[in-house]
Amino acid sequence: RMPECEHIRQRMQSIAEVRSEQAREGLPLCTLHTSVKKQDISAKLVALLSHKITLRPGKVWQPVSHDSATGSYLLIVATGQAAVVLGEQEKWVTCMTNGTVCNEPELLEFGARLKAVSQCDVYRIRQAEFNLAVEQDPTAKRWIWSVRMAEKELMERMRGKLRNTQGLLQSKEEHELDKTIHDLAQKRIVQLQRAGEMRQENSEHSLPPSPHSSTITLPILSGSGALAATCGGSPSAASR
Repeated sequence: RMPECEHIRQRMQSIAEVRSEQAREGLPLCTLHTSVKKQDISAKLVALLSHKITLRPGKVWQPVSHDSATGSYLLIVATGQAAVVLGEQEKWVTCMTNGTVCNEPELLEFGARLKAVSQCDVYRIRQAEFNLAVEQDPTAKRWIWSVRMAEKELMERMRGKLRNTQGLLQSKEEHELDKTIHDLAQKRIVQLQRAGEMRQENSEHSLPPSPHSSTITLPILSGSGALAATCGGSPSAASR
């Protein structure tokens, strides 16, 4: 039990050192494109409450639902780039660069995940704790609305792209009736081919003309004789 307790103590000490460093530098709020300063109370409170995650290229982060035991989280990309991907094929949707904020439940609604394009530092903080920390600092009023507006605009654009990508992936998925429809189409093609073959066979075996049929050939007449023959009279009558 003693080695286990020592491991826990070292782990807690490491977390405390990391959080203290975050508070000194005002991370992650100072990475946002706002007027927040690292000496602001809100910056230090958010730093102490934020959990830093370092993602190596290719690593994926799975968002957490808002109805989980820990509640909903905000994601803040401090350094590097991370792509929002969708589906088992990890279809690229959009890219999040340093200084961007998004809401985890919004991503999870579409089944999206965060995949590191380059090595990046991502900070997670509970939405309720973030709101509480901001409310404790009167100076936060000068920048909080720009952060919320940037988050809203990003999520609106992202939702549109997520819907389009989700629809594209669903259209490529095999439906349970696809095989039945394919089999019916193939059966119809075979029936049409057989019908064409039968028509061709019937035309080839049609009855020939009757040998007793005859064609009447009229003599070719010229001059008055032709007129008389046509009228049923003699040439002399035609001349008169």
